[in-house]
Amino acid sequence: MIQTAQLMKTFKNGDVFTPVLKGIDFVASQGEWVAIMGRSGAGKSTFLYQMSLLDDPTSGEIVIDGHDTHEMSANEKMQFRLSKFGFVFQRAKSAFCGRTDCKPRQRILEAHHGNIH
Repeated sequence: MIQTAQLMKTFKNGDVFTPVLKGIDFVASQGEWVAIMGRSGAGKSTFLYQMSLLDDPTSGEIVIDGHDTHEMSANEKMQFRLSKFGFVFQRAKSAFCGRTDCKPRQRILEAHHGNIH
């Protein structure tokens, strides 16, 4: 199960604060299929970054399979992602790897370790 409670994300640019996620409560049970849809700029990607532990929320809770992700270190989050998540990118080649021979999992690992140029 993946669950969020009052998930918020605000971006800061200089003195300007832009709230993107505003108190999202969400539950997806094991085996459930979920589509996240909305207009451009609505916060879909920001929400997925939070849910996949690639970015930290400004506030709120993310609980995955009973694990409170707020308490996890960066290394624990990375290990958790590797064991729990699968990612499908719309433009994996252009977004993560200029080479055509790298595999999607390799792209994710390289991106996480900063080896993508």
